[in-house]
Amino acid sequence: MEMVGLFGLKFVDVVQLYSRQFQKTTSTFCLFLLLSTSTASVIMNKSTDLRFSRKDCSKRMENIRIRLDVDDNHYYRDSSFKSFVAGDYVNGMCGFNFTCCSQKIIVDLIQSSKLQLADWIRIANAPLVHYLAEQRVHMTEQVNILLSEAEFEIGQMFKEHFPQIATVVRPITGQLFKHLRSTMLVWNVGQDNIIINHSDMTNFTAGQEKGNSGAKLRRMVERFFANIFPPVYACVINADCGRGYALNGNYSRCVRDAFLKIDPFGDVPSRLGFAFGEAVTNLRRVHYFLEQLLQTLQQLENRWQRWAAGDYYQNPGKLSQEHSCTALLAKHYACPLCKPETDDDGILNPATSKPCNYECVFAVSSCLEMIHRSLQPLWSQAVKSFSKFINFTIKNEHADLEDILRNEHGLIGSLYDAIMDNALAAGPEISVRLFDECGTMQTDDNNKSNPMESAAQISVALDEPLLEKEAGKSRVYIRTATDKPNLMHYASVVAQNLSIFYADWISQMAELVCENPNASTKAFTVCASSGLTMKNAVSQNL
Repeated sequence: MEMVGLFGLKFVDVVQLYSRQFQKTTSTFCLFLLLSTSTASVIMNKSTDLRFSRKDCSKRMENIRIRLDVDDNHYYRDSSFKSFVAGDYVNGMCGFNFTCCSQKIIVDLIQSSKLQLADWIRIANAPLVHYLAEQRVHMTEQVNILLSEAEFEIGQMFKEHFPQIATVVRPITGQLFKHLRSTMLVWNVGQDNIIINHSDMTNFTAGQEKGNSGAKLRRMVERFFANIFPPVYACVINADCGRGYALNGNYSRCVRDAFLKIDPFGDVPSRLGFAFGEAVTNLRRVHYFLEQLLQTLQQLENRWQRWAAGDYYQNPGKLSQEHSCTALLAKHYACPLCKPETDDDGILNPATSKPCNYECVFAVSSCLEMIHRSLQPLWSQAVKSFSKFINFTIKNEHADLEDILRNEHGLIGSLYDAIMDNALAAGPEISVRLFDECGTMQTDDNNKSNPMESAAQISVALDEPLLEKEAGKSRVYIRTATDKPNLMHYASVVAQNLSIFYADWISQMAELVCENPNASTKAFTVCASSGLTMKNAVSQNL
């Protein structure tokens, strides 16, 4: 009886078939004869199932187990099952030479590759995220330091030049700087997205600025001067505070409310108010821009994480035919892990190697097209707009916060001049007008009120409007000392760095991702998918 072997053919037919097709040696014929009679023969039927023993794939399974961080029994629940079927799914995805993986394994490997890509994108963005966050923190710290120093120096100025009202004015000054901190340090980004809208920042409004924060700041400064007017009138103009400030509460409020009608401090309050509004608005725009870049990167990271956690194409035929993102990830990061061990593994170990750099860039670029395609021009435009805004601000010598707080013509110097050169010089006229408005000066005879209570009586919320009066539109022209770089000049350095190093950040993302040593091989090393060195692969590509 003749024995039937592979495909139901006789031995002689098998020998003739392989002799004609492949012209193999006698030793090769023996190998095929052994395969034809073995119980572990490969059965090529309609489903094209390929069987390999666990021994052939043991090293691969160990690498896969480590890669996916699961127990080996996750894929081999039945210990008596010594071989498994790869099936059409894996064959269609990876080809017939990558058969150490079942459908379950290849699905998990693809999912792992997607999660890896999302993490590589996060790592690639990390330097820019760190840089932006560092600049934002630096600006916030500098503003806080400036405000604290200015508050202390104002207190010292009153102690030195106007000691009779220093204690009364201290809580009023504290109230002003509390509101300044809430305006400048509590950054409300709002709903606008500069990356999406890419407006020209010279005409850009951000966050709280929509609520006309410039006008709000002017009101704060004017209210501060209104609140110090009663003690200045009683103790400086009239010099009637030998036993401390003792104006009657109702009379103090009347003096305060007459502030805008009398203008005891000239145009100093309105000038400082406009300068504060201009400086703070510019700082808010800088901070808002940095915040928007950070939010954009965070939104990208979140979108990639959602994509990585989602389902991919379930049609393996479609995946094998298309150069889709998931198909390329499967080809370069999942399938190489599924090839049985061979004698060449000493040279090339696909289980531990990565794709060539150019293959990684191609695959990652295809993936980035999904989300990053329309973002690059908007990102570049936003960076250019930021630089344009900073240059415009510096060129036009807009008021700087440092100068307003520190300069001799800033808040402290102007406050001293307002009291000495305006209020004290116009003392007789002010007294006459206050007599018309409030009558004879009234004091607390028993002087029960302490200075803090007196300050509370004359002070009102700084953000409340004064009487209906249009403030003058004069401006404070201040020059910055060359040896003291201010926040806007610091922001110009940030803008230059963004323009030089980060303007093309989005378009360079694929190269940045593939610089990760876990994403691709280094130059002149063996690649997992092709088995060629980078040098050979590049030359063949050309």
